[in-house]
Amino acid sequence: MYSKTFALDNYFMHVPELLLDAGEQLLKEHALEVREQAPGYWIMSWPEAEAGETEVSVGRKNVKAYSCDCNAFLEKKMCKHVAAALILIFRRVEKRRSERKTRKSAASGKLPRIQLKNIVRKLSDSELRGFLLEQAAKNPLLAGELKAQYAHKIELADEDQKYFQVIKNYASALTQGKLTEPKFKKLGVYLNNLIQHGEDLCSTKNYREAGLILQGLLKFLAINIQRNRNLDWSELSAGIHMFGEKIFSEVLAPDYQKELISKLRSIYLEHPYTIQDHKANLFSQLFLLSIADQEVIYQDAKNYLKEHPGEDLALRAVFTMAATRDDVSQIHRLIDRHVHRLNTVRQLVSVLREENPEHVRGILFYLMGFEKGQKCRNWAFEQWLDEETNNQLKAKYLIEFISRDGRIDQLANLRKISGDHWKRNYQDLIDEVKKQGDKKLLVNIMVFNDDRTALLDLLRKEEGEQLLLESATFLYRIEPDFIQEKLEEIIRNHLQHHVGYQSGEFILNIFNRLFQIDLHHLADGLFAMIIREFPERKHLIKYIKEEVV
Repeated sequence: MYSKTFALDNYFMHVPELLLDAGEQLLKEHALEVREQAPGYWIMSWPEAEAGETEVSVGRKNVKAYSCDCNAFLEKKMCKHVAAALILIFRRVEKRRSERKTRKSAASGKLPRIQLKNIVRKLSDSELRGFLLEQAAKNPLLAGELKAQYAHKIELADEDQKYFQVIKNYASALTQGKLTEPKFKKLGVYLNNLIQHGEDLCSTKNYREAGLILQGLLKFLAINIQRNRNLDWSELSAGIHMFGEKIFSEVLAPDYQKELISKLRSIYLEHPYTIQDHKANLFSQLFLLSIADQEVIYQDAKNYLKEHPGEDLALRAVFTMAATRDDVSQIHRLIDRHVHRLNTVRQLVSVLREENPEHVRGILFYLMGFEKGQKCRNWAFEQWLDEETNNQLKAKYLIEFISRDGRIDQLANLRKISGDHWKRNYQDLIDEVKKQGDKKLLVNIMVFNDDRTALLDLLRKEEGEQLLLESATFLYRIEPDFIQEKLEEIIRNHLQHHVGYQSGEFILNIFNRLFQIDLHHLADGLFAMIIREFPERKHLIKYIKEEVV
């Protein structure tokens, strides 16, 4: 059975008028009966050309589910047979209630309770108008509910404002000046019921009235989000915009579709409309619906973003439109503005991957540009490596990236994709780093490739300690005497030209670096050389002993 819950007393509010009338006619033409096969489980057989059965599940107060064998039900999930069954079930349940109340109130002479909404349904349009005005004076909330359900029966001078006024009056009666969280939840139920009513109107092809409901909902949303920013409107906004998609998914007359798009566009032009979702918003929806006015709506969205530069949802909405239109220059502009916000860039590339995947590689390549932020550039490069399939091209840009940004973590990746060309690519990388003059990076690359000869040639010419310490672990493993002698030479030269505190700090820095990489023996050897060759530097020796211990 199709699951849908609503109050049995209000069944007529959830069944299109056309089907209710057809159900009534069916009951007049055939002596149909509904039987309660089990508590709450009702079955009605119908004897038309293709005989079948209708089933309805009813709880204590609510209809829970229903089904029918007819083709109309399979297509629309509602039919005249279900309508007829609900009418009969309601009559049977009402009769039982009436009998119980009659027995209970016999002594006091009370009359059975009459369903208010049953009366409303039988009123003429003029009677209905008068009844609603009378109720508005007595009970504004009840009047608001009735107006929302029956406004389609009443024509006003300004039809476009009809549902907005109904919603506004209900909200005013509900909030009485302040929209609190509990009242907001009740308002949400009211608006969702109105959306459901609009969908029911769509099922009877009353698209114009459904469109009026959509206009009223969107205008109310636009005005009240700004006034009540402390409340979370996102779920309600999504439901209203999904209702709009439902209307436009129907086969609308071209002239009416154009008219409705124009009226919806006027909502965000004339009111403080707020984007709550990067897809479920008026700009994005109208952009996709109106090919003729797509450029105008696209410009509207860009203007909105210009006025609200900090709204990420607006940014993603405009970026999605730019991707749809292949507007590469706009994509670049949006990327440039947010290049230092890596999470935002990730979101935008994700949007592009979804909307226009053929542009992803090009945008990643664009982000790899030298002038972009370091974090963003690194991320884009790694993403580009995953996207790119040409290993020769990947190797070329890996060489450039490693030499430019010192990304030694990518050396293993370069060797892997180089395959048989590693020797050539390694030499190209060495040449490029030499051009950059980055000796520290050069040492790390030589260590990675176990290029002992080239490394020792480079270090023999060095007078400072930094490059030696950078490669100390590797050197101590392959040439322990070389690094011992070289560091002794550096310390010796320093002590011959410097005295005091400066000398102590210089030697301690070397020792601390060696301790960090577990080369204690090397540090001990250097200290022994200082004691042996500079015994007169007693204060220095004492200082080093105290600090090292």
